[in-house]
Amino acid sequence: MPLCTLGAHRSVSMASAGPTLDCTAMSCCGMSMPETHSLRPSEAAIGSRSGWISGPWIDGVCIVGAPALALALGALAATEPLSMRRDWLPGGGSLASAFIGTFIFAHLILVGVRSHLNPTVFLRTPVRFTVVPLALFFALWLSPVLAVGAAVLATWWDVVHSSMQTFGLGRIYDARVGNDPHVGRRLDMGLNLVIYMGPILSGATLWAHLEDDWDDFGAHGLLALVEVPGFVMRFEEPLAIGVIALGLGYICVYLWAMQRLVRAGRRVSPQKVVLLVSTALVSLWAWGFNAFGEAFFIANFFHALQYFAIVWITEGGRLTRVVPTARIGWAKGLVFFGMIGLAGVFGFWADQLADARGPTYAL
Repeated sequence: MPLCTLGAHRSVSMASAGPTLDCTAMSCCGMSMPETHSLRPSEAAIGSRSGWISGPWIDGVCIVGAPALALALGALAATEPLSMRRDWLPGGGSLASAFIGTFIFAHLILVGVRSHLNPTVFLRTPVRFTVVPLALFFALWLSPVLAVGAAVLATWWDVVHSSMQTFGLGRIYDARVGNDPHVGRRLDMGLNLVIYMGPILSGATLWAHLEDDWDDFGAHGLLALVEVPGFVMRFEEPLAIGVIALGLGYICVYLWAMQRLVRAGRRVSPQKVVLLVSTALVSLWAWGFNAFGEAFFIANFFHALQYFAIVWITEGGRLTRVVPTARIGWAKGLVFFGMIGLAGVFGFWADQLADARGPTYAL
């Protein structure tokens, strides 16, 4: 994920998420809050849409069910018709790689709907959404070494960011059943890092997260940095054992702590439970064992699909009201397909047509 886009993406992906999601804005953006709140559910929140963020269909397919759907599509992407290289594609590669590349870039540009097209969000941190991205863009464009370093950092920043998206969704589901979203947030944050990063650090895709960008340091005379991936892989086995042991230990602590909170009056959100369990299993199967050889397809698909759903839930109604066709019965569908279409066009350009050098690479 490009670093300029990623920075803004993290700032608004779950924080300050509009009327439906405001109750978890602070927790989702990583702000520390004291865990001294009441564990008793709010009567107003109990039963609201039966704990869903939007409703059973959107949540069930695009949020809670996204990991399982991604796993099924990953198996399909590994089949010969979709995995074969197609020379007629502008960027080469297979149909599956072109699709997931387009989908990834489409979800990256979609962050602009939240960060720049929503005045409420934009005015909260205007410098962060203008000066900082521009400064970073020019720095990456003018400094090839910095661009390589940013690419290395972005790989792991994206891993953390993806786990925090699931963390934020879980906190929202807690709030939807009436729980204080700030209670137990550090436990949830740790769990999401464990279930997402653990399989990467201890599984079959660790090398894939290291091999690509570090070699580029060699072209700039930083040969010592080129050796970093090989050095890490020398400790692959003890690293895997340590991560697995710590991860299992943390999961035990988490379950014990959650049991205490439930006894103290905390409600259990079925949606959150299914989301965490499915994410953990799919992450283990994809990152840990490189399921079907499509680990990156699987993980990126369900993350991007969830973000598309988040943006539509929070911004769809507002966009429909401000467009000239707002009074037309099918305005909402027009806005939805327009948003998806424009994001898809950018995604296809970025993945298949853009020159991955100079200013385009920095972007």
